[in-house]
Amino acid sequence: MTSYEVQCMASPSLNPLFAKDKGDIANRVRCSYAQTKNSVVTLAKAGVVVGGASAIAYAAKKSPKIAEVIGKGIGVLTKMLPSGKIFNVIKNASPKAKFAAAVIGTASTALAYIFGKGIYRMGQIDQQFTDSAKVISLTQD
Repeated sequence: MTSYEVQCMASPSLNPLFAKDKGDIANRVRCSYAQTKNSVVTLAKAGVVVGGASAIAYAAKKSPKIAEVIGKGIGVLTKMLPSGKIFNVIKNASPKAKFAAAVIGTASTALAYIFGKGIYRMGQIDQQFTDSAKVISLTQD
């Protein structure tokens, strides 16, 4: 089985070249280019998020006071969380654990948004070039 990245990011760049519903080869190449561009932009954004989270974690490791200060601030915010098993664990955690939860939670939420937006855009691109091929075929008949 192939990885998520290959299935969702590389495959849409290659599939239009072989799809019969994309019309002529020029339209297929334009679709493949648009899908590749979308994949590169999506992966670059994801790389920035992962790099930023790594940099914040590295800075906190080098200076534990940063993690404690941010952890205490997060501790104040966790008092506003609703009661629940997971939230109670976060509320009772150490400042460093709260800091880690905040970094990981924020990064994972951002990555979910970025990949979701990239996949949504992938469908839009596919539909755009399928419609374009249909219009071209209707005008040639």
